[in-house]
Amino acid sequence: MGRCVLCVVLLFFGCSALRAQVLRMPLLEASPYGVVDAQGNKVGLYPDIAQALARETRMPVEIELVPFARAANETAKGGGDATIMMSTAFSESKAVEAIVVFFSRQVLLMRPGLKAPDRKALNGLTIGRLNGGCQVLVSPPGETIQFQDINSQGSAVGMLALGRIDAFCSTEEALRAEIRNQGLEEKLRTAQVLELGARPVWLMLSPKLSKPVGLALVDGVKRMQRSGELARIFRKHLGASYRLQTQENASSEKDGAGVNRPETQ
Repeated sequence: MGRCVLCVVLLFFGCSALRAQVLRMPLLEASPYGVVDAQGNKVGLYPDIAQALARETRMPVEIELVPFARAANETAKGGGDATIMMSTAFSESKAVEAIVVFFSRQVLLMRPGLKAPDRKALNGLTIGRLNGGCQVLVSPPGETIQFQDINSQGSAVGMLALGRIDAFCSTEEALRAEIRNQGLEEKLRTAQVLELGARPVWLMLSPKLSKPVGLALVDGVKRMQRSGELARIFRKHLGASYRLQTQENASSEKDGAGVNRPETQ
């Protein structure tokens, strides 16, 4: 019924015209969002979401895995039709932020045995981050949080497990995936997690994409959220305990300096 109503709204464009279009989607190349496996297949959260969206809308997609900045640039300039990414100063003015696909939680994972009841307890600790990230924890005057820039998620998680850093700041999705990849679920099972906040991850559209196609994609994302298909994709890659946060349930989620136990299994 939903597709039929959409076809009526789109008038002469019709569902058959939409199905004929191949969508070009440049997506972030980084684990767990998008990687090329040993067989040469593009796999990960974003390729799976893109393929599910293709099935939902009956529009085929052509996926390319690229660096973050290139995904935004290609979509903004029309080299790509759509992408999935966080908002940046560049994308806000150049691409169309059509719908929030999910909220990515930024977290601080403490080394095993170390507890931080509040932000003040982070003073004097060595916190790993990826190349200048974790701006939410940049110290105001009077705080002495010490950052150590690390080149990769894998190195950071390994250093944390060995106690070479006190904590590591990253997204929950990337942390969960890397912990599973290294088989460190049991070692880090009781490690404390501080939730620092959540950022929206958008379905971004090229300003050159036709309005009917854009409407169909937005409608497809909404159906995936309601049906549970989106949550299934995240559980597949990140484990059954992962809590998918969308706009519908965002108001009930804690946003800020909450303290929670991790569920990395």
